Amino acid sequence: MPYQINSKYLALKSFIEELPIRFPKEGKSIYKVRNEVKIFDVDGYLLNVKSYKVPNLFNKIAYRYLRGSKAKRSYEYAEFLLSKGIETPAPVAWVECHNGGVLKESYFVSIQHKHDCNLRDVLEDKVENKTEILNGFVDYTVNKLHKNGVFHLDYSPGNILIRKEKDGYSYSVIDLNRMKFFPIDLEKGMENLKQLHTTAENYKIIGRRYGELMGIDPEECAEKLVDMDKKYQEYRARRGRFKRIFKKRK
Repeated sequence: MPYQINSKYLALKSFIEELPIRFPKEGKSIYKVRNEVKIFDVDGYLLNVKSYKVPNLFNKIAYRYLRGSKAKRSYEYAEFLLSKGIETPAPVAWVECHNGGVLKESYFVSIQHKHDCNLRDVLEDKVENKTEILNGFVDYTVNKLHKNGVFHLDYSPGNILIRKEKDGYSYSVIDLNRMKFFPIDLEKGMENLKQLHTTAENYKIIGRRYGELMGIDPEECAEKLVDMDKKYQEYRARRGRFKRIFKKRK
């Protein structure tokens, strides 16, 4: 069973080695859709453990021989982000289980991150100080992620954690297994922010701040971000209609 443990958490070696047996029976489940996330309290550490679903046959082989599993990539990307000063939950370990030479399942273990809300709560007006928090989020995105060439391919509101600090707010990104690394220009940066799939009002707040940071007209940037989302929604609607027509003909 291949695995790797962060040298800071070698005391958790027994738990990591027993994880494939313990995960189905123990822990508190906090998320279960395609994958499952559980919280474990082990020797004074509050651990977040993500179990990745059994991949299809192609990915079973690809993850085994061509690229690392989602768990392994999450661990490696977390280490990279932290090395760049980008906050993300501390990686503890990754574990892979193989059967017949192919990947069966994998686990990514991190320290449970203390946070007050996620960006979805902010966008849905469930917390106060929305404009301040969104402006800080854009600052974080540009100055931490984009300036370091980090493009999160699943930059959804639930994957940005927020914590209230004495002097403002801190931001942390999770769900790291799908990321790319390349120089990010204005257009690519806006494409990344478009993944939030929020209201025109929220996009205008975000777009104005992004324009200020990128040295372009804030209002023009805000309108462009709104227009990008509008075109995306129209594309989704067309695709949905096509799928419904196709199903009726089958």
